[in-house]
Amino acid sequence: MHELDAYRRDAFQRRNPCPSTGKTYGQCPGYVVRDVAPEQRGGAWTMRWMTAEEAEKSPAESY
Repeated sequence: MHELDAYRRDAFQRRNPCPSTGKTYGQCPGYVVRDVAPEQRGGAWTMRWMTAEEAEKSPAESY
């Protein structure tokens, strides 16, 4: 499971550079990648960068 999560995060970062460094690899200080629930029922889950504060405020998502 953790291997899949690491693969998904790496794939996400290659397409969406880190907001603080602009890099498509490595650490991203001040940001984490989180799964975001779809706005409509049946919609696709997405991933996005969130600040640590945003991630703490948002409820934990599971699928």
